[in-house]
Amino acid sequence: AIINSDFQYVLTISSLLVLIVLFHMFGRIELALITFLPMVISWIWILGIMGINAIHFNIVNIILCTFIFGLGDDFSIFMTEAKLSEYKLGKQNLGIYRFAILLSCITTIAGMIALFWAKHPAIHSIAFISVVGILCVTAVSFLIIPALFDWLITSRVKKGKFPLTILDILKSFYLYFIFVAGCILMNILVFFLKVLGIHKKLKVRYFVNYMIMWTTRVLVYSIFFMKKKINIDPKILAKPSIIIANHLSFIDIVATTMLKPKIVLVAADWVWNVPIMGKVLECGGYIRASMPPEEQLELFKLRLREGYSIVIFPEGTRNTEGGIKRFHKGAFYLAQECQVDIFPLIIQGTNDCITKGDDYIVKSGYVVIKALPVITPSDKRFGTTYQEQSKLIRRYMEKEYEQLRTEIETPRYFRARLLKNYIYKGPLLEWYLWVKIRIEKDYELFNHYLPAKGLILDLGCGYGFLAYMLRLIKPERQIIGVDYDEDKIEVANHSILRDENISFVFSDVTTYPLSRYDGVIISDVLHYLPLDKQKILIGTVIESLNPGGVLLIRDADTQVKKTHFVTRWSEIFSTQILRFNKTGVNQLEFVPLAEILSDISREYPGVNINKISLQKHTSNVLFQITKDQK
Repeated sequence: AIINSDFQYVLTISSLLVLIVLFHMFGRIELALITFLPMVISWIWILGIMGINAIHFNIVNIILCTFIFGLGDDFSIFMTEAKLSEYKLGKQNLGIYRFAILLSCITTIAGMIALFWAKHPAIHSIAFISVVGILCVTAVSFLIIPALFDWLITSRVKKGKFPLTILDILKSFYLYFIFVAGCILMNILVFFLKVLGIHKKLKVRYFVNYMIMWTTRVLVYSIFFMKKKINIDPKILAKPSIIIANHLSFIDIVATTMLKPKIVLVAADWVWNVPIMGKVLECGGYIRASMPPEEQLELFKLRLREGYSIVIFPEGTRNTEGGIKRFHKGAFYLAQECQVDIFPLIIQGTNDCITKGDDYIVKSGYVVIKALPVITPSDKRFGTTYQEQSKLIRRYMEKEYEQLRTEIETPRYFRARLLKNYIYKGPLLEWYLWVKIRIEKDYELFNHYLPAKGLILDLGCGYGFLAYMLRLIKPERQIIGVDYDEDKIEVANHSILRDENISFVFSDVTTYPLSRYDGVIISDVLHYLPLDKQKILIGTVIESLNPGGVLLIRDADTQVKKTHFVTRWSEIFSTQILRFNKTGVNQLEFVPLAEILSDISREYPGVNINKISLQKHTSNVLFQITKDQK
């Protein structure tokens, strides 16, 4: 008993230490748990087999169990490393790692099987525990780790979804717990109203919708990780109307029902068929989208006479393709038949929080609901027939929607997506990205001074942070990234955000064959080259620019003497200590950048040079070189 008690204590402490080491190694608690969980399963399995066969702990089998536990550690780490290499770099090493583990398993078992020929029964139990234990840890590491890793990361990335984190899972549980709890309470209320036989009375219907409004308000405003901007004049809402809105996410339904008590939705059949929602919608007087047109029209007129506004999503389904899809004509036909106002709403950002096809995962986001001016029946700007209205109002809303996107989809808006693009790719890389986007202020200046569309070349692209941010903000851009660090290029190329309009090439920037570009970036590259190559590179890039093209150069300038030592030592730290950046065969060579560019402007009279910014704590200066429109 004493041995068993002490062993359990030592095992608990050692397990915690292993978990801490795994967290330190992988830099994420999710990967540490994926690696650690098979060890726990194997241990429970071994203890169960020992219990079934009445094998008790003694000093010998404790040592053997510890040996097996250690092998399980190694096997689990190997499998996680293999899956990470596949995700991060696209290298298919899983088969090699599995073969190595299987070989280790076979050789260990071969040695232990010899003990079965021993005459002492205790030796037989030792051999049995060893063989069974090795088989357990091998089977679990072969099956559990790839399955967990695929569920959390690989299978999602293949479907175009970002990998999951524990924080995502907790957010989703939090939101759906509140949603389900609210629906259950509403169902209890509806049950008692039906028992009393008063559920069809007008005042009772208003009370039910009042409760729906407050339930959805509590839901929306309790989502602390979702920023909200909802600015709608209550006076406009007071008048019954047909509210039309673009449809991006399930949250749109919740966000519109919370606006006022006297609102009902035209809901698709799948919403009615959700067990915890159907009875509530029925008692609240909501309208089925699949009803026959004649019945639907009569129900519309009835709800409007009762003072209700009716929400319709004229796209008919959630839109995942951007912009606003073609409108169905039903909402406009009903508005004309009922001679009622149309109240357009623009919704943006809800698809970032709950995405179609990924409905059970809730993410952080920024949601904006913008009210457009009411369109009265006498307003002829959008045509006189409901067919004309469906087309012209859609164009009007799409124009307003794109304007709203331009206002809110700043570089800061896309920060979370950029961070998600690099999770599980190493703690140092994640930390480096976080520091870079904070220092660079989400690359706002680069985005502002580069063309909004056209071919952009990023020389010295590194891991592709800047390239992906520029592409996220303006999808019309085509971007090519070039870097001489092959490892960085492999990471950049194996990213969920990569598509046919962004690519990365392993090459020396001084020998890369240039084409014609609308924009070129040379950021933190020049000081890795000798002075003569710096000048040649700048000149050849200027020649490759299309008329009106833009070259952005950001590098250290030795003339900024007050802060230059910070830049010099930070580069030495990153190249010689952390070895995060590679210098190749060249030594770092910082130059008076402003003077060099002044010489360049005399050599190329068709360019204009503009000093944009100087970083506060370093000597890094950003210059814009624009080629004349000739």
